[in-house]
Amino acid sequence: MGEIFLNDKSVFPDDELVFSIIGDKELLWKQAFTCLFGNHKDITVQWK
Repeated sequence: MGEIFLNDKSVFPDDELVFSIIGDKELLWKQAFTCLFGNHKDITVQWK
């Protein structure tokens, strides 16, 4: 797979795309969001 640039604001990157980019860092990604959502109830996810 070639380089992927997330510069199209109309395309929301789903988990499959994100995980294909970050590879073996998937577990870290999931743990980070679990921690954020667990400790900060007011966080929302928004693609910008």
